[in-house]
Amino acid sequence: MLEAQLCGQSESHLTLKVDNTQLQVEAGKAYLSLQQAAAEAGFCLRIASGFRSYQRQAAIWQAKFDNLQHIPVPERLHEILRWSALPGASRHHWGTDMDIYDPVALGDAQLKLEPEEYLQGGPFSDLLVWLQLEAPRYGFFWPYGEDKGGIAAEPWHLSYQPVASRCLEQLSPKVLKQAWQQQPPAGHEQLLQHFDQLYNRYITNICSA
Repeated sequence: MLEAQLCGQSESHLTLKVDNTQLQVEAGKAYLSLQQAAAEAGFCLRIASGFRSYQRQAAIWQAKFDNLQHIPVPERLHEILRWSALPGASRHHWGTDMDIYDPVALGDAQLKLEPEEYLQGGPFSDLLVWLQLEAPRYGFFWPYGEDKGGIAAEPWHLSYQPVASRCLEQLSPKVLKQAWQQQPPAGHEQLLQHFDQLYNRYITNICSA
């Protein structure tokens, strides 16, 4: 994958439209197969959020950075990174990762993408149990399936391992810093000061497939 594609600054690798989002073709085909299996099992599997551009991730980051001005910057970075990826380092840039849910099970409620929706008693708990058994057969895993001290647990976040693993290998500190030169994220100077620690804790620190 090209560096611009890795960092969400190009969409040329997104060639398959699924559930109103663009996906990398291998990931998209695998998802469609998983979606069909889910339908046969009685679930309405849909993507709430798929591809996200660098610009979109930077806007999310900026809003959270501004809203937490009462917190000193070093602590603020960690507060944001628990739930939101760095611009240029989001797995959603690759077209391999997606936040999933079941709109039928949700009903009239508002989707929040919070853990309690997927845990026992939540509207998507049965879907998650089914996915934990079936999704790996289609190549998917949960990079944030448990809290490893970096990004918080995200039971809604599925990743297509065969392609995503290559993307993570290709992404590097050099590639990310180059992406930042074009559009520096909020807190850029402080991010560079703590770069190695943040990179190891919030980017490469994921669950195994």
